[in-house]
Amino acid sequence: MKKVNLLIAIILVLLLILTAAGCSKGENPAGKTDESSGQIAGQDDSQDNENLEADAQDDSLANGTPQLHKDFQNCIIDLEETVSGQNYTTKMYRLNSKGKTDLIVDGTLKESRYSDFAKGEGYYYIADDKIARRDSLIGGAVEYYIADLGEVRTQEMIKSGNENVNGFDCTVYKQDLGNYLVTAWVYEKNKLVVKYELKYASDGKIAKGYTVTQFTTGGVTEEMVTLPPDAQIVQ
Repeated sequence: MKKVNLLIAIILVLLLILTAAGCSKGENPAGKTDESSGQIAGQDDSQDNENLEADAQDDSLANGTPQLHKDFQNCIIDLEETVSGQNYTTKMYRLNSKGKTDLIVDGTLKESRYSDFAKGEGYYYIADDKIARRDSLIGGAVEYYIADLGEVRTQEMIKSGNENVNGFDCTVYKQDLGNYLVTAWVYEKNKLVVKYELKYASDGKIAKGYTVTQFTTGGVTEEMVTLPPDAQIVQ
């Protein structure tokens, strides 16, 4: 009888040991699973950060704009322009973030436009009455006359040889817009559009065009691109 009781006791002890061992083994996988989950979460966070950085780089590229060539940081551009059959002379001054454009008709200064691009301020000014009115930023906007910054987009045009215009060795670009034919002469060194013609496809007459007669780097002072101190600003 004693032997039977002893045997039963041994069996019970063995069962308790096996049960404890089973529980212990059951905890380890859970621990490993938690650790693995933590690693996966960490990997996900890292991937998210990489994606965010990539998106930020894409945004930076998308928001980036071409910088002006150093030639245009301080310059004077003289142009002869034609619009709807009317001819006039334009003289543009640019000094860093400030600019001025003079409109000259028959040798007489008719009007001036001043721009402060850093402040986002533009003024239309007539010297006779010394009144300056708020205007768009077109005074000294040399960007308009630079390929791939202004109206001329060379990547959408076809190269059509080379030609010298007023001393500038230019690449000639052409584009067929259906009702209009565009030709642009680009000075590749700084992308200045030295000559531009927009012609009617029907009769070849010029709807709009201009030619740079002189381009001067340097010589522009702060006073030349700033509204006169006695100008009266009106809305």
